[in-house]
Amino acid sequence: MFTIELTRGLSWSEPIETIDRRKCDTISIEFVAAEALHWLLTTQKNVPTWGVTHYRVVNHGEAVIGGDTLTAANVRGAHVRWLEATRSKERTR
Repeated sequence: MFTIELTRGLSWSEPIETIDRRKCDTISIEFVAAEALHWLLTTQKNVPTWGVTHYRVVNHGEAVIGGDTLTAANVRGAHVRWLEATRSKERTR
């Protein structure tokens, strides 16, 4: 399960403030990234007073992907990095 956070600040990796968060029950990084981007864009359109600038996806307490826009190439790259990090953690256990 991932957590999606909507944040405010100069970057998704070092937000000034977390505005909102919610759980996303999936194992697909592509799905959660698409859901996060959709939520960001919808929130920016419908509630501009929140000042949301970025989203980030958190897994096991660490931000694994984020941004303010997302392309298919970014999703694939993030998925590869997430898989590598997961495998690396499993090897050290």
